[in-house]
Amino acid sequence: MNIKIQCCGLVVMAILMIIYYRQKKLYLNTEKAFIMELFIAVACLVLDIASVIVLVKSDLLPSLLVDTVCKLYLVSLTYVALFGLLYICTDIYRDRQEFRKQRRKVLVAAVCSTILIMLAPIQGYVKDGVVYTHDTAVNITYVICVVTIFVILIQLYINKSRINPYRRTAVITWMCLWIASALVQLLFPPVLVVGFMGAVGMMVLYIMLENPDMNINRQTGFFNMNALMEYTRQLYAQKQQFSALSMTIETFSSAQEGGLHSNQLCWENLKEVLAEDITATFRKTEDEIVFIFKEHDNVQDWYELLDARLQKAQENSVVKHQAHWVLIPDCSKLNCTEDFLYMLKYLRMSKRDNNDVNYTYVDQTKIDEMYQEKQMEICLDEAMINNRVEVFYQPIFSVEKKTFVAAEALVRIRDEDGKLIPPVQFIPIAEKNGKIIELGKMVFDEVCKFIKEHHIEQYGLEYIEVNLSVVQCADQKLSDTYIAIMEQHQVPARFINLEITESASLEDKEVLLYNMKNLMNYGVGFSLDDFGTGQSNLNYIVDMPVDIVKFDRSMILSYFDNGKAKYVMDAAMHMIHGMGLQIVSEGIESEHQYKAMEELGICYIQGYYFSKPLPKHEFIQFMQQA
Repeated sequence: MNIKIQCCGLVVMAILMIIYYRQKKLYLNTEKAFIMELFIAVACLVLDIASVIVLVKSDLLPSLLVDTVCKLYLVSLTYVALFGLLYICTDIYRDRQEFRKQRRKVLVAAVCSTILIMLAPIQGYVKDGVVYTHDTAVNITYVICVVTIFVILIQLYINKSRINPYRRTAVITWMCLWIASALVQLLFPPVLVVGFMGAVGMMVLYIMLENPDMNINRQTGFFNMNALMEYTRQLYAQKQQFSALSMTIETFSSAQEGGLHSNQLCWENLKEVLAEDITATFRKTEDEIVFIFKEHDNVQDWYELLDARLQKAQENSVVKHQAHWVLIPDCSKLNCTEDFLYMLKYLRMSKRDNNDVNYTYVDQTKIDEMYQEKQMEICLDEAMINNRVEVFYQPIFSVEKKTFVAAEALVRIRDEDGKLIPPVQFIPIAEKNGKIIELGKMVFDEVCKFIKEHHIEQYGLEYIEVNLSVVQCADQKLSDTYIAIMEQHQVPARFINLEITESASLEDKEVLLYNMKNLMNYGVGFSLDDFGTGQSNLNYIVDMPVDIVKFDRSMILSYFDNGKAKYVMDAAMHMIHGMGLQIVSEGIESEHQYKAMEELGICYIQGYYFSKPLPKHEFIQFMQQA
């Protein structure tokens, strides 16, 4: 009997099933469809072997039994193809209603194919150890399988944007193997390889796509980020309510034990105490774990339980760690997986601004805030892509020369309707997501173009001030990038003055000083902006090699509203002058304020008293009339 190939295929399938069932799984819809296809492929091989056996023993068995077994094998072949179609539909049609429609179509096709094959005539061929079947039932089977494979390939092409590209490649490989084996068996009927190739195809799907280990984080044994995305996408597509709990490890002790770093010890500890009874546990990043709970679970109770376990585990451990918890009691209030992940990212970035908060409860207010920030981030991206970034200029008045000698460049963006968006709305977001680096380059490039095109010296302007954010100051490539831009536009460095803030001098100070040194050697000047805000300290002025100190508007207002503030500002001003530095007062809005600053000996004045920030063409007109 020619069943050696089928027996080999059956052994392959048996090994595959044993391996697969011993692995940890989330039982996603695609996994369930793969399991179904796996059972059908095994049944197909068993029936293939059984059909050969009954044909060989046909003289001893009832003809009805022989025909039935042979036809059931043919039916199983069509089921392998049809449920292969259903398998890809689980990825293409994630919405529950859409998938159910496709499933009904497949089931109707399966019933019809079963009836057609079972009613059609079939004949067996047994001679010299060669065994196979032929006649109408076999032809119907070939037609159904070919049509189904054709439909699968069309679905893969039409819905290529909706299906996992790895799944598309794996299924196409599987279908190609099936087509090749069918052609071989059609041309050489004694070579029964179709069932075996079905087994090989399942192995291909397993290796390329359905290996559960691909969704496991090796270090912790939790599911990984890819599994988190697939799992939550399924929940959102099926409109299932669920809650989430995120734990971010903030600190590790420096202790070592048994030659293992504390980070390793921490994860070993966490594996034992945190997720021993939670199936959907995911390691999202190196230091973040996400737990997903179905709607009947209370996420607040789980938080209290897990936090208590974590605290208890640390009592007798040399490894100490601190966790920040995020509770999202109803994830259905977020629209999709991408928004869910963005919420976790949003809260993680917000945590940097408040390191004392270790517990965040996500209510509707926080969700609304997140969506507002996300919309602003999209608006910023579109403005940068579609050239809707503009630079406004606010003139700076010299008290001594009684004329305008400089200007501050201020970035603005417009939305798709042309409406200006205040910097306070998009600058913090650009700093959070790192877009401030590219935005800063765009602004600096625009300023250099402005200086070159308008020859600012003809208007009496000595330099243009350009703001640097904290993130830009920490960029090691800052000085090289800005020098390259100045050289590209052939702008002398004396026309550029870069403004740093006090907070910038606190973070990555070595990088900042490195950039300042390179730029100052090239001829660029520096100012210390917003003096008088935050953690003001005259040591900043001593440490930072700046030429100008800018008093913040809030400090100016305090000078006029608070008697004590006058003494503070007087003392600061005299010390700054004593260091040989110049002072700019920002936010001057009235003649009274201007006269007071003039009497104090302030060098430069900036504010609405003279002009608000102006678009470049209006600024040029202003300077021509000044």
